[in-house]
Amino acid sequence: MVKSGQVKKHTPDPLALLLRRYEALCGRLAPRGPLLKGSVTPRSRSLWRWTRKLKARTIAQYLPAEAAEDFRRAVANHRRLERLLSEMCRLSERILLAQHSLQPPKKRPKTPLT
Repeated sequence: MVKSGQVKKHTPDPLALLLRRYEALCGRLAPRGPLLKGSVTPRSRSLWRWTRKLKARTIAQYLPAEAAEDFRRAVANHRRLERLLSEMCRLSERILLAQHSLQPPKKRPKTPLT
């Protein structure tokens, strides 16, 4: 109940908030340069190594120091994009469930090992 002289606070629609968040993430999808999977690690001052999985095998490529920063940036771009897509998938699930008035699946209780 709102007393006289008080302003009733507007509660934002949860679905609208989810949709706004999703749209904001869509605007951040454009990659900021090349994308690479894997990791880049130093081997010495002038030598770096880029490793990644290819057909279930680990592949390593040695890099000169002047190339390492470009490769590190490309790996960071890929990781950023993967995080964005993961968050968008989680939001999409919540949005679609809310739009169709469905409840998220219940988590099964963990059974203790005996």
